[in-house]
Amino acid sequence: MGLNLNYTKADGQQADYWKISRVENWFQGTTGPQYGSNVNTLGFTNETYRDQGAPSVDGNMYECPYSGARDYYDYADLTGVSGEVTGSQRLGPALPANWDWAENGVSGWMQRSDDIRSGAYVWLKTCVPFFSGATDALTEGE
Repeated sequence: MGLNLNYTKADGQQADYWKISRVENWFQGTTGPQYGSNVNTLGFTNETYRDQGAPSVDGNMYECPYSGARDYYDYADLTGVSGEVTGSQRLGPALPANWDWAENGVSGWMQRSDDIRSGAYVWLKTCVPFFSGATDALTEGE
């Protein structure tokens, strides 16, 4: 599985196909729930290039602690008629009903998925602005 998303770097290189290259679990400290996951992604010119072993043209890492998830989207204050702040609004796609950041972080998606990569792909599309417009790219045998 992968994600299709068109991206052109400043130097003109293009990546249209994104793969999760690694999901790393980590532990930090000796007290409290300080476990988490890093989701590493690689962008390739296209799926064919990736399958032929071409090098990636871009790569990133996104972090999600088990004790709560990081929302990569910004929030804006909502103000009432009086100008008083009444709340905030997420500047990104609406979260699914009953979304809980601790439960639905990448670790939550992975725990409930037959394939941890599949759960991590869902998390990337929902929680990382860069991937919000990505579509699934299913590869036979993966």
